[in-house]
Amino acid sequence: MTNYRRFLRQDILICVLGAGLLSALTFRLASSLRLDYDEVAEFHAIWQVSQGHKPYVDFCFEHPPYFWLLYSPILRRLPQTFESLLVLRRLNLGFSFLALALLIFMLLRRNPDRSWRTCALASVGLVALQVPVVFTFAQFRADHLVLALTLAGLLILEHPGSSPAPPMRWALSGLLFTAAALLSPKLALIYGAAILLYGYERWTIGQREGPCCLFAFLLGSAGAFLALNAATLMAGVNPWPYFQWVVKFYFLTTTHSGYRFGLARGLLLRTAYNPLLLLIILGGTAAAVQELWKNGWRKNKILIVFLGFALVQPLWVKYFYDQYLYTVLLAWTLPLALFFHGIGRWKSRLAQLAVALLFWGGVYIALPELATYGHDRRGLDDEIALGDKLLELAPIGSPVSMQPPTHVVFRENSTYFFTYTQTPAGPDTEAIMLDSPQLKGFFSFPGYVDQLERRPPSLILVNPAFSGRQYRQAIDYFIHTLHPRDYEERRILDARVFVRKPGPRTHGP
Repeated sequence: MTNYRRFLRQDILICVLGAGLLSALTFRLASSLRLDYDEVAEFHAIWQVSQGHKPYVDFCFEHPPYFWLLYSPILRRLPQTFESLLVLRRLNLGFSFLALALLIFMLLRRNPDRSWRTCALASVGLVALQVPVVFTFAQFRADHLVLALTLAGLLILEHPGSSPAPPMRWALSGLLFTAAALLSPKLALIYGAAILLYGYERWTIGQREGPCCLFAFLLGSAGAFLALNAATLMAGVNPWPYFQWVVKFYFLTTTHSGYRFGLARGLLLRTAYNPLLLLIILGGTAAAVQELWKNGWRKNKILIVFLGFALVQPLWVKYFYDQYLYTVLLAWTLPLALFFHGIGRWKSRLAQLAVALLFWGGVYIALPELATYGHDRRGLDDEIALGDKLLELAPIGSPVSMQPPTHVVFRENSTYFFTYTQTPAGPDTEAIMLDSPQLKGFFSFPGYVDQLERRPPSLILVNPAFSGRQYRQAIDYFIHTLHPRDYEERRILDARVFVRKPGPRTHGP
């Protein structure tokens, strides 16, 4: 027990130091990188909730409401400037740090051998330096909290010693997995694989306790579901519309548009100009298969979950964006550590030198790519300046008609649906919504014109990449036909903006 506690303290210290070093890099990037489309959309949803607006009633956004409620009390107390968004982005890095620390801890506890710990740290460090991982961790997303909850749930199921997890651990794991799934379903494969694998182990070892563990897991899941939704209701937000039609809309769009095997294509594209990823995948797969052949599945349940997720996730996810790819790359850390460790255990100095060269060669490839990508993505100061300048032109209390990533965030929208995200449907959102009897009135040309007339915007900025055809036609008709004298076109830091003139409204030429 004394040795276990000593190793535990050492592991925790190593995790804090390792995650801290990587988080220092993401903190620097979070202070310089332009805001991503999804970040602006999340910020705006959080602000609307902080002002008492009801999601899915006053505005539409296809994400669940729980993450918004976490940050809305903070944003409510911050000044309505774009610097406040930077504060939220930096605060959210705490979840990035936690996810990295849990991942390192998960790998370290597999084996107390010093050579294994070195290989595990090298694997996490190398993968965490890849562009999709670093830059996604630096952004404001619920994904990092979801990843931390998921890893914590896995660690709880992986009971120390040879005995399987008792019912209490199953209950806590169900609570964490369900909370993570409610925040975002992106890691659903991990939840499913873990439940099946650990459940099968429990059933084969002790059939009497199998139903008890299942009941405990369901009880923990129900507790998370009830707790999150009760907190949401107490905050004045009704989550039922999300489950009633937003989830249905999301799954409908997954079959309506996008790329087949989009994430797999994105991974292959990155591998084409970064061969290190090919080495990680092939070497990690070979090492994982060898480990499973040698020691069996019972001692390698987390390895099976990680490997299954890393191989299957790219085949069914349609979107090739970094926020989907970074968790796949992180899942390769355990197979890659096995690959490093397998070569490093050879007595040949040449083999040990090969391991060192693989690591430093990977760092040599990763750092210039990070520098180039970071340079191309810089411009946060200009984005903040543009946002604050546009805020000055939009009086407090007046709505706007804009889409991310160029959105003033701290103003309501004239139209019900303010963002046509590329995930899940992009401009095809209009076509899908027009098939819904409940919502088609909001997404048609006359519906848009009626909303604009009832809530005339003080600012209009159209982003063609994130707006539907009927919406653009309605904006053009509203400005040039219905109110040609009420708006003037301006250039604000290279942005084409229509600003409403002061004075009484006119109708017609």
